[in-house]
Amino acid sequence: MSGYNKEQNYNNGKQKKLREQKRFNSQSLPQNYLVGGYYHDDEKKKLKKEYIIDYSKNIAEALDREGGRERNKRSQIRKFYDYLLRTEQKLYLNQNDFLSIEADLAELEPYAFYAKTRGVVSEIFLSFIKENIKAIHDEKDIRAFVRHFEAVMAFTTKKN
Repeated sequence: MSGYNKEQNYNNGKQKKLREQKRFNSQSLPQNYLVGGYYHDDEKKKLKKEYIIDYSKNIAEALDREGGRERNKRSQIRKFYDYLLRTEQKLYLNQNDFLSIEADLAELEPYAFYAKTRGVVSEIFLSFIKENIKAIHDEKDIRAFVRHFEAVMAFTTKKN
């Protein structure tokens, strides 16, 4: 007899959640994250949608899970995002001269490390910043990181 089986449906949901948790360990970033960069093409015109939807959603969920009551608050994460936006604006003001903002961009990593030692962000956030800084090689990569970070912010549900 076929039909709705409440227990089987429940177990399938649990198994799906476990598979998702295995694929995305809260202590690390998603598998294959940033492998091959942000773009589909060498001209860096076609951003991979995974950086707007899948990776961003998974990272935001991990930040919410790993945060507890005091870590990864939206206001703390927003400070880093605002710094990145200011850096991007400085890039525009300097006619897309990547070297003019390279040091500003690199400063995100020690800021994130310091925030982690203060207990206001988690290891996953520090890894997120470090890996993205390593993946930036030119002004197009910065724009991609801004869009990716914006999507992470949008998926973050944790309140201040």
